[in-house]
Amino acid sequence: MEAQMSTQEQQLCQALLAMPGKYRYRYSEEASRELLLTLFWSMAGGKNEYMKLFFPQGDPRNTSLKLRDAQGAVEGAEYTEAARGKACGHIFKQGEASYACKTCSADDTCCLCSKCFEATDHTGHMVRISISPGNSGCCDCGDLEAWKRPMFCTIHSMWEGDRDKGKGKATELPEDLVRNIRMTIGRVFDYMCDVISCAPEQLRQTKTVQSIQEDERLSRLSSTYCGGETDSPGEYAVLLWNDEKHTVVDVRDQVARACNTTLANGLKAAYETDAIGRSILMYDSSLEKLLEVAEVLERIRVTVTIRSSRDTFREQMCGTIIEWLRDISGCRVGHDHQLLRNIVCEEMLKPWRKGSPAAHAIVGKDGIDDEDRIDQEENVPSGFYEQQGRLLLQARQAARRMAEAREAGEDEGDEDDEDGDDIIVSGGEMDEDEEGDEDVMMLDEQGDAAGDDVAMTDWREVRVVQVAPAAAGGRPLPPPPPPAPTTATAHRRAIREREHTPDDSDTAEPLIAPNIYTKAHLDIPKTPGSPKAKTSPPNPGRYWLQTPAGYVEESSIPVAEDLFERVRLDWLILFDLRMWKKVRCDLRSLYISTVVTIPEFKRVLGLRFAGLYTTLAQLYLIGDREPDHSIINISLQMLTTPSITAEIVERGNFLTSLMAILYTFLTTRQVGHPWDVASNAVLSFDSGSVTNRRMYHFFLDLKYLFGSPHVQERLRTEERYMMQFLDLVKLHQGICPNVRAVGEHVEYETDSWISASLVTREINRLCRQFAQSFRNVKEHGLQYVNNAIRLAAKVTIINSLGAERHRFNQSEIKEEISFRNLTDFEFEPTGRSFKVVHFVVEEQPNSFHHALHYTLSWLIECGKSMSVDDLRKLLTFETCDLLAKPQPMGRKSMPRGNFTPEDYLLVAFDFPLRTALVVCDPSRVLASIVDRYGMEMWIKGFFEQKSKAQDDGQHLDVVEDMLHLLVVLFHEHEDFHKLLDEMTIYKAPEGLTDVGTFELKPEFIEDVDPYIAHYNKNQREESEMAWRKCMAKKTGQSIEDVVYEPNLRPITSGVFAGLSDFTRTGMFAQIIYYSLLYTLSSSKFTPQVPTTRVETFLQVVLHLVLIAIKEDKTGEEDGQQPSFISRSLSHQARSNFMPENPTAKTIVALLNLLTAEDAFKTVHPKIHLILKKMRQQRPHEFESAYHSLGLSVDHIDAGLPDSQNTDEEREKKKKAALARQARVMAQFQAQQKSFMEKQGEIDWGDVDDIDEDEDMPAAEEHKNFWKYPSGTCILCQEDTDDRRLYGSFAFFTESNIYRQTDLQDPDFVREAFKTPENLDRSAESMRPFGLAHENRQIVQKVDQEGKIFEAERSVIGKGFPSHLSRSGPVSTGCGHIMHYGCFEAYFDATLHSAYYVLGAARPPDQIQHSFATYTARTMVHSLAEDSAQLFGDAWVDLGARSRSSGTPFSDSFSIISATEVSSRGATPAEGNSMMRELVSAYRRLRDTLRKNGINSHHDLPETVRDDELACSDALARSVGFSIAAIEIQQRGVEVDYGMTLLEKIPEQVLTHLRILTETVTTFITVGGLREAGDNRIDTEFRRDSERQHCQLFIAQYKDAETDSARQPYREYPPLLSQDPFVFLCECVFGVVPAQRFEIAHIVRLCYLAEITKVVYHMGRNMPATMWMSKIFSDRKDEMSPELANFASFCETVVRMDLGFSERYRVQGSTGENKAFDQPGLDSWEGWYRFIRNYALTFLRKCAILLYARYNIDFNSRVSPNPEQKELERLTETLKLPSFDAMLASLTPDSRISQLVSGWIEHQTCWDAEHSTLAADDNKLLPPSAVLSHPGIFELVGLPKNYATLIEECTRRKCPTKGKDISDPMLCLFCGDLFCGQSICCAVEDREGRGKTMRIGGCQQHMRKCQKNIGLFLNIRRCCIFYLHRLSGSFSNAPYIDKYGEVDLGLRHGRLLYLHQKRYDSMLRNLWLSHGIQSFISRKLEGDINNGGWETL
Repeated sequence: MEAQMSTQEQQLCQALLAMPGKYRYRYSEEASRELLLTLFWSMAGGKNEYMKLFFPQGDPRNTSLKLRDAQGAVEGAEYTEAARGKACGHIFKQGEASYACKTCSADDTCCLCSKCFEATDHTGHMVRISISPGNSGCCDCGDLEAWKRPMFCTIHSMWEGDRDKGKGKATELPEDLVRNIRMTIGRVFDYMCDVISCAPEQLRQTKTVQSIQEDERLSRLSSTYCGGETDSPGEYAVLLWNDEKHTVVDVRDQVARACNTTLANGLKAAYETDAIGRSILMYDSSLEKLLEVAEVLERIRVTVTIRSSRDTFREQMCGTIIEWLRDISGCRVGHDHQLLRNIVCEEMLKPWRKGSPAAHAIVGKDGIDDEDRIDQEENVPSGFYEQQGRLLLQARQAARRMAEAREAGEDEGDEDDEDGDDIIVSGGEMDEDEEGDEDVMMLDEQGDAAGDDVAMTDWREVRVVQVAPAAAGGRPLPPPPPPAPTTATAHRRAIREREHTPDDSDTAEPLIAPNIYTKAHLDIPKTPGSPKAKTSPPNPGRYWLQTPAGYVEESSIPVAEDLFERVRLDWLILFDLRMWKKVRCDLRSLYISTVVTIPEFKRVLGLRFAGLYTTLAQLYLIGDREPDHSIINISLQMLTTPSITAEIVERGNFLTSLMAILYTFLTTRQVGHPWDVASNAVLSFDSGSVTNRRMYHFFLDLKYLFGSPHVQERLRTEERYMMQFLDLVKLHQGICPNVRAVGEHVEYETDSWISASLVTREINRLCRQFAQSFRNVKEHGLQYVNNAIRLAAKVTIINSLGAERHRFNQSEIKEEISFRNLTDFEFEPTGRSFKVVHFVVEEQPNSFHHALHYTLSWLIECGKSMSVDDLRKLLTFETCDLLAKPQPMGRKSMPRGNFTPEDYLLVAFDFPLRTALVVCDPSRVLASIVDRYGMEMWIKGFFEQKSKAQDDGQHLDVVEDMLHLLVVLFHEHEDFHKLLDEMTIYKAPEGLTDVGTFELKPEFIEDVDPYIAHYNKNQREESEMAWRKCMAKKTGQSIEDVVYEPNLRPITSGVFAGLSDFTRTGMFAQIIYYSLLYTLSSSKFTPQVPTTRVETFLQVVLHLVLIAIKEDKTGEEDGQQPSFISRSLSHQARSNFMPENPTAKTIVALLNLLTAEDAFKTVHPKIHLILKKMRQQRPHEFESAYHSLGLSVDHIDAGLPDSQNTDEEREKKKKAALARQARVMAQFQAQQKSFMEKQGEIDWGDVDDIDEDEDMPAAEEHKNFWKYPSGTCILCQEDTDDRRLYGSFAFFTESNIYRQTDLQDPDFVREAFKTPENLDRSAESMRPFGLAHENRQIVQKVDQEGKIFEAERSVIGKGFPSHLSRSGPVSTGCGHIMHYGCFEAYFDATLHSAYYVLGAARPPDQIQHSFATYTARTMVHSLAEDSAQLFGDAWVDLGARSRSSGTPFSDSFSIISATEVSSRGATPAEGNSMMRELVSAYRRLRDTLRKNGINSHHDLPETVRDDELACSDALARSVGFSIAAIEIQQRGVEVDYGMTLLEKIPEQVLTHLRILTETVTTFITVGGLREAGDNRIDTEFRRDSERQHCQLFIAQYKDAETDSARQPYREYPPLLSQDPFVFLCECVFGVVPAQRFEIAHIVRLCYLAEITKVVYHMGRNMPATMWMSKIFSDRKDEMSPELANFASFCETVVRMDLGFSERYRVQGSTGENKAFDQPGLDSWEGWYRFIRNYALTFLRKCAILLYARYNIDFNSRVSPNPEQKELERLTETLKLPSFDAMLASLTPDSRISQLVSGWIEHQTCWDAEHSTLAADDNKLLPPSAVLSHPGIFELVGLPKNYATLIEECTRRKCPTKGKDISDPMLCLFCGDLFCGQSICCAVEDREGRGKTMRIGGCQQHMRKCQKNIGLFLNIRRCCIFYLHRLSGSFSNAPYIDKYGEVDLGLRHGRLLYLHQKRYDSMLRNLWLSHGIQSFISRKLEGDINNGGWETL
């Protein structure tokens, strides 16, 4: 009787009962918080003092109710200090990395989480990384059974001295608190079982009003909950369930349609369904309305249910309770860290106290859905032809069944007429009608398809079982007992009882213990569509029903371990299928974090899981909508723990159950118990069980079991397990046979063939692992190996004989085995014949799948240390032995006739040939090989006879393959990976696309074997040639004379010690003789085979001869012993078909003839070696044979051995080479002495005086006259000249490459400070530079010996924020040339084709914009015309002057005054034509700039007149930004000593800059000539020139008014807020030509402005105390002169700033001003260097500008002081004052002082009136970031280990949804991590006129970051994404494994490491050169990929 509930428990039950109604059946965050508070208060017993033990920080009402958060476990309780000394147990999330160390782990399933891997030492270990699917698995750190060697984890391992801590008695918690905690946890477990047991398991069942109401009534809680419930809530809800078939868009549309809501709401519901597993769509009291909604939803076959809102609310409560249990199980109560976890485990393992009707508690009571069939039905096409095909298939199958039934009947009749000795029937009768049909077509027969399955459960449904009243109590009834045996069965049983020798394969029902049936006491749910007709019992073999002793024990078992009792854990596991995704995942995590992490409870969980496994398997294979989230995936945690494996095998009979699951499902598509194994079953291809990919889970489970030491011992010692496994293997033996398609071409493989290949691959792996159980056993275990070999051989022989062909009628053996005799072999004794299996390869079916043979081969490999006689005894079977016990189950029809034991062996050894050659007669085995290859007549000399559909060349290929097979049989297999590191030298990749290579160490080259089985023919020839070259170099011989000799590893003992005996047989000699004879007579018999092909064949024959000679250990004294050499010398064939040499009938005679054939000259050295070795071993026989041939042996060198002769030769050559070298050196020394004597009298002068020679002429600067490039037009292929306008291509784009230093950011200030003082010197030693290099961290680890060491760990570096870049136009070029007319034609044609191909409904202007910015070939071109020749025919008369507007400076800034017109000119007609073309070109340039978003600073109307140019200032800025981009790219690039950076800039880039500058000049000039200067270009030129003049000389304009500005101070931005270099470039095309200024003066002014700007802004972003104290306190007389000048300059600037700031009331910086508060930047020396770095980059850009615009070639002279710093060298080259001179020039009351004062006052005034600073591109830059960054630009610093990236993305959350990032992307510019292609971050984007499209996270981020380009690293796919606007491409990431290979998609599982060179060359250089757009364009042109990004 159940104990009475306490008051506290009654209150909890009342709260749980009343909560749905309290919140009106709407579950909300508020309801969730109240539920959690209720549970916490229930555990605390309502006492505040107890509540503080849970929440130390205070009242939980005001904090998070997550206990882990409240207790400070931010990264999880498994990583806190409280976890030290315990197992980690971290549960892997989806996408999280796990690490498997093969060196440390006990098996390949043991893994570590990223934190534990980093905290342990695995240096030099074999580590693999994998990405967790998120459906199971936890970290094994701390699990002693998981590791074979000790590991010290700095997180979980105990430090020395810590073990004694905490051993004192812990403070005990109050008993009432512990009692309340136990009560609360136990009650919520019962509550969950009560609620979920009422939920329907069959979600697709038909819904009616009555069924829904009945479901509500049966779901009411009983009186346990304070009287229970009696009323209906009156409201119901429609729930949509997740599956893996429908897309979000499909569900969104259908939900919107069904619920009559918006698409946004439909999308929200779809997202919720995908994330959580289900979604509540709507509530309503009208069931009819909800049924209509459900009907609409189910039209697309989604899963929909309707339940009461009360029950839905309670299910949501269960979800919160499970989360709560997960939360508290890792937390503490007071100081007790284990109490909560232990109580959760204990309560989970107690019986369920029912408090509801539990209407659906019995699993499968209402049936289950067949999800696989549902998928097939959705994919089956409908139509007339499909129906006709299905009817034809059914008719064909029926006819085939009838024919087979007739044949079987005839066979049975014939057999009945015999004596009965050859027919052995054991087991049940075989129903021939049930055998499967041949796989002809794979059509879905819907209901009929399942009818072909072998039914296995219907025989038990005959009996009616009365339901006992106790069953209603919730305990499922056991299956019914077995039926009464039939008469025949009873008769057989009586015989067995008399003989006391029960047959293993007989029907075994009476041998089953009664409690075995009740052990599982769960009916397995039936697969829908199973046949209902009565069938015969399965009749499994007796060995299937035997159980371990611990399986049936019933006494003294705790409740938690009693498999006859159901506990709460069992019910929650069984209810898995009716729960939704999130709850399933949470429950699985709860099990892992509690039960699995505690060894004691983990054992119990494994035991209980084993008892439920069969039922769970059926649910998983058939009915699971979301198999990835099934609870069955937790099996990995149990099956890989040795102690638990032993427990579940011995007490749960798990090994037999698992093999029964595989057997029954593969044969019937219904999971069954061991007693459901059918003896006549075959693979059920038609039912789809073989193609069900979920089966691979159970193959893996069996693999894990086979890897357990305990299971391996059981496999060795208990025969029944091997019999069961062989039954499972036999199902796959010989399946899917094929008949050779002679003369036909096979175009495709059938689906069944592919399915068979996949499933047999898994079976073959299991076979090998099964055999591993018998490897390396000790001496006392050899008997088990012998038993296993004999049993496997017996089963293999029986199957190979065809004894089971009636059962496996679809396998390759169709007929009874038979033999044929091969006779007349002249090299064998006269009259000898060989019986071989009669099999015609060309005509009979043959299969690729022989798992039984593989098993036998691997078992023999395990026992190869035994003698061959012992093995022969094991493999020798008489017929009676095959019929003796143990017998595999099933009916067997033994073949007629008397077969010898060797006959049986030869039948079985068609495949294990090495074993056959040592166990059987080798001559007979060779004869069998010859027969299978169809070479019987060929080795008798009938070379012209061949197989069907073969020509002579193909036939020769087959012969060569046969000979190569004989070569391969001599090779032993080695472990490749073990030898790889030992024998090779790894060379890392050096290039950008190559991979690492392994080079064989020199000492192992002699061991190379070109004839290894892994080489194909070409590789064999290449490796042999490489060996010969190496040996020729070593020995000094020519390559032609070097002969490869086989170097086989000797086999001195064991089974294969006599493997080479077959080479001494007559059959082998006959094969060699006729192979040699063919080479001599091939031109006669097969004239169409080329001689070179015959020569290749001869090489293989001679190599086989060399092997035979080496393996021939006999001598002349062994006269009676068989010898290959003796046969070769003396045995004569009948004929040689050569009338010219009738006596040459021996092998040696044929070899001698071959030495005279010039066609085979390359093999002569090999033949001479063969003859020499023959003579060495048998000299007398050799001389006798040669004398009989009439030949002399004098030319055969029988002297010293080959190696000795070779050594002597090598020594002689070595001495000769040394003597020759000595003579050469003596001669060289004599010549050198003679030269010095002759030159001794010459006076070379004093080298030191050269620098002081002042009379030497100074170096002269040469001005090169540059010409525009010319060549061939890439379109018309005509030469370009002055007759037609032509130009080169350019690409204009807005770029963010011009980064600015944020003076408030310490990191960027430090990076600017550390800029090298010589940027024209190589910076490879310090790269990656700056912040990209500061992503390293030093961490402490502990090695295997317990010693602490430091290791470097790198993380994702800090990126450069996008808002700190000055945006501007950049132009790049490709160097191609095209006529403008050709370009127009090409462009128009491209637009026309694009309109029809790419833009179906896109207007032409959008297509033009797309092609202007998208395709590299059609980028806007900048024409570099010889425009000076065209000025004579400009727009109007050049003599007209522009009108003055009365401003003093109007004429000064006129284009006419700036234009210098050349006196040259074209003819009027040509000029007007070319000018019109030129103007047209510039109009296109104008339009393209605007379409690409390169805007002018001048206000422009939306439409500009076609005949008017504009945007001249944008072109001028493009020059500045383009030069800046080039200079940035050249930073850190080495130049020649004494040269400038121009020397390393590519000539194509410099040419493009020259063209660009000339184009800007011409554009302004031509545009300004229109209407005598009254045009927009002239207006822009006037305004820009005026603005530039004002900004430079702002002091003159303080109170003045200009033509364009009334108050220049307030309208024009100050010079110190702009980039001085870009301003200089604008001046070059503005105020300089307008005022005819000298460019050198403007450069000097801008240089001064740059220095002033840096000092000014540096002071304003520095702590005032630091700056002012240094300025006014430090004594300058104590400083060096340069620092004193610098300090004076700074003081002057500061005094000006202070004065103007006080005047305009401007405050200093509002930032923290901490950037300069770091070492090196708090002194005058640091500031001095800081300023110099900015000055250096400015002058570098100036050098490029002066070369590009004014053609000043700075490289025409070499710097006289190349050892100086680059700033001084550039100052000297540019003829500018030195840096210190510039600083010293700022003296009071000087003109320089007035200029600087004006600039500072302008800046101060501007700051006072503008809260923010407008940058050049109208984007706002922070006031602290206006200095162009001088450092070496880098992309984001990437971690060295790729795993760090994976770990980082698991920590981050989606910026949109706040959930885990599903598709993490890393921006390589700013370092942000976000979702890329996932649907959660996709948004609608408007494209063009009214058209919208969805763009993902990368597109959105690109628009915020770099505006038009993007470089992203996709972390989950390990690839780089390139984006340019809406286009993109991808490539490999710059990470490689230890072999130098990339891993696109992370498929290899090896650790990846950053390849910095690839990162720089592939990505950094591409970005710096603005080549991303071109890269994408070229990739898109070269790829044909219709799949898009999803194909990655």
